[in-house]
Amino acid sequence: MKKKSSNWCPRVGSHKILLGESENIEDKLNRLEVFYKETIGKQNWNKYSTLDLRFKDQVVCKEINY
Repeated sequence: MKKKSSNWCPRVGSHKILLGESENIEDKLNRLEVFYKETIGKQNWNKYSTLDLRFKDQVVCKEINY
């Protein structure tokens, strides 16, 4: 059976959130919360096009290039 991945588009900001498979979803959401509080909360919400939570113990971001 093929595993499904999940992508989210938040209501605030113009970025996409790549969650990947539903394994370790609680850890992924905790990392996202910490990232929002410590990084995006202190910067422009539209700085990133993608927040990728598919990798263990990290949030990989892709900046928007204007």
